[in-house]
Amino acid sequence: MYFGLIDDIVKKSKNLDDEKIKEEIQKKFRMNGLVLANVEVIKMMDTSLNEGASNIVPVALKKDGEINESKSNSIKEEEFERLQEKVRETIKQIGNEILSGKIDIKPYNYNKHTGCDYCEYKSICNFNPNLKNNTYNYIRKTK
Repeated sequence: MYFGLIDDIVKKSKNLDDEKIKEEIQKKFRMNGLVLANVEVIKMMDTSLNEGASNIVPVALKKDGEINESKSNSIKEEEFERLQEKVRETIKQIGNEILSGKIDIKPYNYNKHTGCDYCEYKSICNFNPNLKNNTYNYIRKTK
């Protein structure tokens, strides 16, 4: 799970009392990511959740207490284990590539934002997408 550390502003209007403002702030800091599709685990992450959408994690529960899969970002244990294995394989592959000397310049490009937007070393790497061998690692949102 993760959430942004930049303070989001909640604009106060005549319709918002202190409790509503608190709820809006909490929504802005709702965590993103994947949750294990296990009601017991979810209720440990959000102890106030019994029904509806959580303000803390990306999950919603139905009236019967089961996970509302269409409104939740959850995966089953088997899927989670496959994901962990894929991450381990990718880390090993990247580590082996680094040890073998592969250090290609390939910044990410996600929704027209790139790693170069924040990089302090642009003048050193000289990445230029107009050059033949300089390409972005395009990341697409899934789900």
